[in-house]
Amino acid sequence: MKGALPIGVDPGYTRMRALALVAVVLVMACGSSSRSVASKASPAVSNFPTASATGAPPTQEASAPRTEPPQPSPTPSAPSVQCLQGATPSSLTVITEPNVSFLFDVTDPTHPHVVCRIANTYVHITTGTSFEYLKPRPDGITDVVLHTLGTNNESVVATTKADLYHAYFGGFASIAWSSSSNTIAYLKDGGTAANGLGVTDVWLATAAGRAKIFNYVVGGMDAFSRPGIPPPTLGFSADGQYLAAGWTIAQSGVRVVRLADLANVTPAWPADFRFALWAKTGQTLYVVGGASVAQWTPGGKVTALPSTPGWVLGPNFSPDGTQVAFTAATPTSGIKAYVYDLNARSSRLLSSQPRSSTVFVKAGWVWYVEEKPCVQTNDNPCFEPTVPIGRVLAFELSTGRESAVTFAAGESPNPPGSYDILGAGDLWPRSWSF
Repeated sequence: MKGALPIGVDPGYTRMRALALVAVVLVMACGSSSRSVASKASPAVSNFPTASATGAPPTQEASAPRTEPPQPSPTPSAPSVQCLQGATPSSLTVITEPNVSFLFDVTDPTHPHVVCRIANTYVHITTGTSFEYLKPRPDGITDVVLHTLGTNNESVVATTKADLYHAYFGGFASIAWSSSSNTIAYLKDGGTAANGLGVTDVWLATAAGRAKIFNYVVGGMDAFSRPGIPPPTLGFSADGQYLAAGWTIAQSGVRVVRLADLANVTPAWPADFRFALWAKTGQTLYVVGGASVAQWTPGGKVTALPSTPGWVLGPNFSPDGTQVAFTAATPTSGIKAYVYDLNARSSRLLSSQPRSSTVFVKAGWVWYVEEKPCVQTNDNPCFEPTVPIGRVLAFELSTGRESAVTFAAGESPNPPGSYDILGAGDLWPRSWSF
């Protein structure tokens, strides 16, 4: 994100920059994986003129003078899909890394196998035997491609006017995708405002057209230790009626837009608000703070969620949508793995030892990354007491048993030299759609 992510050169700082970047990816995945249950796009969206840049009236930020135009877009890397022939596992999970997603067979969550490597695109599991991914075109159109597991046959099943090919810095970490309504929200470089700060444009696109609906201005920030810079918010409500977008470090913060008329219905946020993500059903928006979580539905009040620390790192949902796995950060930068039960309104600490990147991989099972005390050297400054070491562990909720995850050769999502991060993606089977 322009002017927002920290810049550094030493290895420790670079690793923290990677943590902030992957946190962005995780929240995008959570926010954007809600699938609309509507049979078609809302009127305000479907009536966009083809390839139009018109939409809601410009905000104060949008109409501010620019001193620098948007940057020219580099040619994006083409999507790459590599899948095993004949593989149709009964349990699947997507683990995301920057620019690549791994589709794992997690029938045995302690001995997973990679079914597909999917690079340079945004992917969703549609059924137990297929997934969809986005394929941007130079003419400003984005195809939705259906890939069938086993046969590896592909077909274009939909198109939108989302111009992801020219989105510049946005990439696939800056997309919210509602499949059944064929709607995509995405971020695009908006140039530089008169005060020298970077501008981010929020666009909304359907098969009929696209429009910039608002933008926000972001100042530079540094973050050396977790939880780091709050990630941007971008996601549709599960019923496809609302979009939450923005950044708490931006001048205008995060706003919620009703898609039927593009009205701003943003509530008053808590003082420690960092980012938001939608529930997997209905219109509940979870409001994540540094040490707490609240919930809100349009037309109501923001109310505190009891008995949970802040879901500050990588919150993601169980296959039935009733539990949230997350990593919490203590005031002294300690890292703990939790699961929160949305029905019982209670938190469960999974291990007394430091664990990070807590993600659901199937019903009743989470993966997380082991952490060890940080050893400071001239090339590795320590900004927190522990660091991830790349060893992935599985935790079975029913027994409380922790086991090492054994990956086949070359299939670990955390190979030597990687970010030691697990990014949560889709799962199958599951009860929610996107």
